[in-house]
Amino acid sequence: MNKTEEEKDLEERRKKRRRIYWENNKVRICRQIMDEYIPKVIETARMKAPELIAKYYEKFPFDHYAEPHIKRNLRVNKIWEHNLAYQECYEVGILAYMYSISRCVYSKIENVEGYIRKMIRISFVWGITIFDEGRNICSQNGFSRVHVDSPENSRKY
Repeated sequence: MNKTEEEKDLEERRKKRRRIYWENNKVRICRQIMDEYIPKVIETARMKAPELIAKYYEKFPFDHYAEPHIKRNLRVNKIWEHNLAYQECYEVGILAYMYSISRCVYSKIENVEGYIRKMIRISFVWGITIFDEGRNICSQNGFSRVHVDSPENSRKY
């Protein structure tokens, strides 16, 4: 089915609006997902099926199914152990693992390992987005960020 020019134009405008909305609200959206939505899903699944959750945790242990993917995502994103974002992203990966198990139990998803990998990748985007408070504050208020301790600014201040 071919789209008319008007439909294509409307679709482009919608994509542009969504992109602008995401750029303006991404920190709030990511923080809301990480702080409210994911813990709520985990708790709901624990209350509804605690035995099944325990079985899934035994069947898909963190050490085998989540940790290698978390470490791979850390390397891919060039986040090393000495970086400030390392602990934040590692915790986000753990939360994504717990959410994946809960969601698979709650929604009866069959491909648990694939879902864990997918959610770890997505959660890294959220973690990196909300990690740097200074960058977020500057971008929201239109400020430019200055690192006083950096070598190129040592003579200016």
